[in-house]
Amino acid sequence: MTRTLPSLVSAAAALLHGIRRTFLFAAVVSLFLLVFPTPSQSLDITLDTTFGNGGKVTTDFAGRSDAASALAIQADGKIVVVGDSCADQFNCFAVARYNSNGTLDTSFGPDGTGRIITAFGGEDRARGVTVQPDGKIVVGGGCCSGGGPAGVAVARYNPDGSLDGGFGSGGKVTTFFPERGIQAFVNVILLQPDGKIVAAGAAGNSGFDRDHILVRYNYDGSLDMDFGTGGKVITSFEGFDEAVALALHDGKLVTAGFSGAFSGSHTRFAVARFNSNGSLDATFGTGGKVTTDFGGSGEDSASAMIIQADGKIVVSGRAAPTGTYDFALARYNSDGSLDATFGAVGKVTTDFGGSSDFGGGVGLRDGGIVVAGTTNVSGTYDFALARYNSDGSLDTTFGVAGKVTTDFGASVDFGGGMALQPDGKIVVVGSSNVDGTSDFALVRYSNGLFNFSGFFPPIDNLPTLNVVNAGSAVPVKFSLGANQGSNIFASGYPGVSGPIACDSMGQENVVTETVTAGGSSLTYDPTADKYVYTWKTSQTWAGTCRQLVIRLTDGSFHVASFKFR
Repeated sequence: MTRTLPSLVSAAAALLHGIRRTFLFAAVVSLFLLVFPTPSQSLDITLDTTFGNGGKVTTDFAGRSDAASALAIQADGKIVVVGDSCADQFNCFAVARYNSNGTLDTSFGPDGTGRIITAFGGEDRARGVTVQPDGKIVVGGGCCSGGGPAGVAVARYNPDGSLDGGFGSGGKVTTFFPERGIQAFVNVILLQPDGKIVAAGAAGNSGFDRDHILVRYNYDGSLDMDFGTGGKVITSFEGFDEAVALALHDGKLVTAGFSGAFSGSHTRFAVARFNSNGSLDATFGTGGKVTTDFGGSGEDSASAMIIQADGKIVVSGRAAPTGTYDFALARYNSDGSLDATFGAVGKVTTDFGGSSDFGGGVGLRDGGIVVAGTTNVSGTYDFALARYNSDGSLDTTFGVAGKVTTDFGASVDFGGGMALQPDGKIVVVGSSNVDGTSDFALVRYSNGLFNFSGFFPPIDNLPTLNVVNAGSAVPVKFSLGANQGSNIFASGYPGVSGPIACDSMGQENVVTETVTAGGSSLTYDPTADKYVYTWKTSQTWAGTCRQLVIRLTDGSFHVASFKFR
């Protein structure tokens, strides 16, 4: 049913606390734009109730101890999550794929469960994931430490979850660093525009002896001999070094992680930039390397990194400048110097009020910076999220004073990996120990606003006057960026105003596309990602002009004008 409003002006008057009905329609529209939020504005963050159970999902891999480390959003909106699952005393690669609503994708994997376990032999842990344009999924981590050398492990899966036989040996590649030590692993993996695969991590012999590493593979999994030495690059900072994050920066590769004298010593953020051939970029920092100390005696460590559109580098992680760990961010100029316009001389720390706050994934959203991680308040670990303005100050319109925490009901919930969907929703992954064993844990947040992108043909947007036959059923098409469910309209809406002056409108658009319908209804077309509100008009409106008024459950109003003949 379409709600009949006495007039758009009076509807606005009721909603805007007494705006006079004598205002012209154009003035009312201006007031709408001033008062009601639009998708570009920041609103309080909420759990996305269209995802899983109230915004949260946990996944068990057959009773094992499971932990998610990273995720990637496919072009079709499905979510690929990787980590490890413990079985028979050793961990294995664990991969799960979810539909956009948080349910497991039963088209993924050999048994229709949406979950895959891959063993390399020994202690295998997946830490990074990327999705190729052809839909194949590349996962990187470490393997083979069960009594022998530990190496870099990379697996590639077909879109259905089967191992890709055209990659390495049966879909798997292992790479060892005997020139550096008996241990090697990667924490992150990315795809270059030319299709080559790059991974970053560490190699060495013990906690006292470890360096940053990069590995680059060709499309078929063979080492790229044009990169570094035989496809590998080893970079030393101080002695106990590890790369945790990786990004492309103007065709060059940037790594971020930590560096210290030995395990347990005071460590610093460590960032390096490499030319396309793997050599250090001498125009960055000192000889291609930068370290950043947040003060204190703790282990400052970078966890994630993202490159801004202006070329500045944002690195997130943890630091303990006052004795307890806090979220930590540093922003660098393109030459590696700290950006003095960000925080305190390029650095920011954020305390959630507990004893341990660890920053993880980082993303850019609506001009701000979002960081996901973990907080420990009163002995309970929860997912944590913070949003910063472009200058490094907390965005107080986000959550509570810029911060959000999410509890899965367990004493130990660890969040870390994060991705931003094209519709602005935030997905964070980690682990939750609700039932006595650790499971994959996912949470999705919404800013409470739908990504309304205007009306689509056959309807034109304001100020156009759409001309239709009174009594016809008109397909009103629009998109919210994704399927937001069927309860998108606020109570009593859509509505239609009383008659307005036709000569106050803009040019006319004659609507020829109509449908046969006995009443108004709402459907969603997943292929086109469009809602279609079939609007059954009244024959009594002939000879008048009116507005269709749509109010969504996010509080936003959207209006189209019509002339009925």
